[in-house]
Amino acid sequence: MENIKFLNNLEISFSKNILNHLPTNSLGIYIHFPFCYKICFYCDFFKIKPYKTNLYLNNLINELLSSKNYLDNINYNLKEVNTIYFGGGTPNLLNPKNIDIILKIINKNFKISKNNEITIELNPELITKNYIKTLKEIGINRVSIGVQTFSLFGLRILGRTTDPNSIVSLIELTAKYFDNVSIDLIYLYPFQKIDSLIKDLEILKNLPINHISYYALDIYDDKKVIYHKFNTIIEEINKIQENFQVFYNIIHQYLEDLGFEHYEVSNFAKNKKYCLHNLRYWYYLDYLGFGPSAVSKLNINNKTIRITKKHINYFKNTTKENTFKETIKNIEEIDYITSLKEKIMLSLRTKWGIQIKYNNINYNFKVHPLKFIKLNSIIHKIYNKLNLN
Repeated sequence: MENIKFLNNLEISFSKNILNHLPTNSLGIYIHFPFCYKICFYCDFFKIKPYKTNLYLNNLINELLSSKNYLDNINYNLKEVNTIYFGGGTPNLLNPKNIDIILKIINKNFKISKNNEITIELNPELITKNYIKTLKEIGINRVSIGVQTFSLFGLRILGRTTDPNSIVSLIELTAKYFDNVSIDLIYLYPFQKIDSLIKDLEILKNLPINHISYYALDIYDDKKVIYHKFNTIIEEINKIQENFQVFYNIIHQYLEDLGFEHYEVSNFAKNKKYCLHNLRYWYYLDYLGFGPSAVSKLNINNKTIRITKKHINYFKNTTKENTFKETIKNIEEIDYITSLKEKIMLSLRTKWGIQIKYNNINYNFKVHPLKFIKLNSIIHKIYNKLNLN
């Protein structure tokens, strides 16, 4: 274990399983590309249809170029970058030439690890052989494909226009160029039955992938969603929510039988191909966010700050040498107790958990994946034990 001291009577330790993959003195970079040709009703992230894309890209590039001066001014010592993540939105609406420009700027202005993980999210409907090949050539080494489901009915419910056979073919195409392929899947979408879930899981047997993010659709408490206007659909939604534990257990057992390690609430990996960038969030390590709605979290002289970005400023002219500062919406200094609670809450999302030494007593807090559903109540019990409430 590596100890991170906060107070004289309290120390936090991370598992060697984490530190072997992700040094605590490293930095991650997130690039947010907000554009989508179609807006999905279930997506919580900031997204818009293509609008002033050239101005956005110009501001994004200037934001990257001006970030070092801003970080110097707030006394942040740059750490080695070992994860870069292009998220969206739909990042594969970006021309690979622009992705290449962004990567070259990052390489020129930051210290880059030799083992850097560089991920891009892909909408399967836009995947082509030339695009995938070019991504590989410019240095992308991990892709995450937003599949959602292999059910034609489910795809239509979720507003997707592609078909399951095409998705499978495109995953196989992608795997010819990348040995680190992840897919996103959704369960508990309206009218999904257990047999449909199992059919999705069976398709995974022969897919050349080594990571799955499997998310429960969480729109059912949102009264803005159109489902709430129809009584029969509300009844169906209630049935689905009642089946949550059943669906979750089936997914856990089936993927473990296929050799996937259930290492985080919604994430499964083969051969330890974890998403290192997301591990950074769960273990409260430093990251810089660029683009609308992006967030940065940095530790500066034992103080933690969180920087959020303002959406609209990316679609107006900014000062080239000051773009990073001009796109800031808010800077929050996170107090010690809040940061401690966040570390506990986030790390317990993983199977390795966290170790806390408190008043000379060692507490090893971790949750079995099948107990992740009870995570909120477990977290509050820990807060009570440490007098954090």
